[in-house]
Amino acid sequence: DAVIAESLTVHPNPFNGSAQVSMTAPESGMAGIVVRDALGRVVYTSELKHVLAGATETFTFDAHELALPSGAYHVTALVGGREASREVVFVR
Repeated sequence: DAVIAESLTVHPNPFNGSAQVSMTAPESGMAGIVVRDALGRVVYTSELKHVLAGATETFTFDAHELALPSGAYHVTALVGGREASREVVFVR
């Protein structure tokens, strides 16, 4: 979704511990993130949060806490029925 993709940011990228994933909701609804490894396996799913239209929500993805290996990951932001993804790189 182009609207979510425009507001979706991941900082820092690359990262070596945790990354902050932020997005601005184009509409009210439930929001969350899903992180997949390079093979498409889900390695993290955030709790869903209720957001209001126009609100910016931030999620933390901690690769160290999850004991993940270094590599590329895809962070998908979900708001209502919309989604957008960004690639992030975790470096130990």
